Amino acid sequence: MMESAIFSVFGEFQRELYDNYGIFALDGGYHGLGFQEDHVLRRLNYYGSQGIESSIQTLQLLTDQNGQAFKEQVLDAMEAKYGLNYVNDFLDKKDEWGSILLEGEKIMESGDNENRELDQLLLEEELELPEEDNPLPELKKMRNSPILSLVLPKGTEQSKLEISLESQVSKRTLRQGYGETPTRGNVDSLPSQLLLQQFMLKNFTHALSEKEENEDDSEAQEKIPNQTLQYELEYIIAGRSSDIKNLESVISRIFLIRLGINYAHVKSCKDKVNQARALAIVLAALARSPQVANSITQVLLASWAFAESIIDLRSLMKGNRVAIFKTDDNWYLQLSNIGKVASSNNKESSEDDKGGIRYSEYLRILLMMNNQDHIVYRTMDRVEENIKIIEGHAAFRMDAMIYRIHLDNKAEHAFGTTYEFPTQYGYH
Repeated sequence: MMESAIFSVFGEFQRELYDNYGIFALDGGYHGLGFQEDHVLRRLNYYGSQGIESSIQTLQLLTDQNGQAFKEQVLDAMEAKYGLNYVNDFLDKKDEWGSILLEGEKIMESGDNENRELDQLLLEEELELPEEDNPLPELKKMRNSPILSLVLPKGTEQSKLEISLESQVSKRTLRQGYGETPTRGNVDSLPSQLLLQQFMLKNFTHALSEKEENEDDSEAQEKIPNQTLQYELEYIIAGRSSDIKNLESVISRIFLIRLGINYAHVKSCKDKVNQARALAIVLAALARSPQVANSITQVLLASWAFAESIIDLRSLMKGNRVAIFKTDDNWYLQLSNIGKVASSNNKESSEDDKGGIRYSEYLRILLMMNNQDHIVYRTMDRVEENIKIIEGHAAFRMDAMIYRIHLDNKAEHAFGTTYEFPTQYGYH
């Protein structure tokens, strides 16, 4: 009787959570009544456990233990839908992504000497150079411009949506379960992380969701009517309160990755170094300061990488693919044109490079670079927000979603016999 009752109770899983995300959980708030453990016990009685005295010994919620149950459910859902071998394609790319990841970490981590050197070169103010044939003044103007104004196609309508961070799963004080619960191992392994990231890419929108043509993903997520944020993946990465701030943060991070990769290329390319040195000698001679030619050369190389990175971002934001590592064949800008990038009105960009990667794949890389606990909690933020906007579900809370329960039961039998036994149930 007890097994039948608890099976029936957990059969009342939160339907919208399952329909939209493939996640099983029992709503402990019972659709707006407010979270109470007694709700579960009363439903047990309704389904036939009358005469059995039950007490809850273990209660696990989706949000407990840094979202352990949530991660288990996502992994189960992804494996059930796509199979255990689904992640192999992504594992094959891990070395390629890892190269970008290492380059990005090298540029973004504090104390990176090369990034400081590059920054100092681009902000060099000591050289008073002639304006003729000198692209540097325009590049300095670009350095002081907002990144979005430099890379978004002209006329792009930016989302103005905002949320309150204080009300999010990742920020508020959460209800806690209790008791010891069995857990699935390896939820933080590389294959599991890749599956979690693929869940995010398939279920949440980003700035190019409607524009980017992803030939490998016929199930790209469409915009949800009345959603509280449009750039959801950018939020999961950056955790800011508005779409604009999240997009700006993500674009800045991608730009730093591109800048580091491009700067490494120009410094190692003899032809580009020679071109920069030749122009530097001319500028130094016109300034009657030949001794500064070497400094001007370095500034020109840094500026060249900066301008090429802007072109890369413009191409990405048009839905194109951009080569990960540049060669002479896929390098776009001539040195003589780097000063014109600012005045090109965001129209100038490289063509689609079929050997490169798209904006969404850079988002995957940034997901890999982030603190995984932060990523999981912000993912739960978006799940909660998207369920709440469904009519009749404004009271939905992720920390009211029950994943597993363990009961101690006592039943009185004939002739004064007392029977004590445990009952447990968890979704899988």
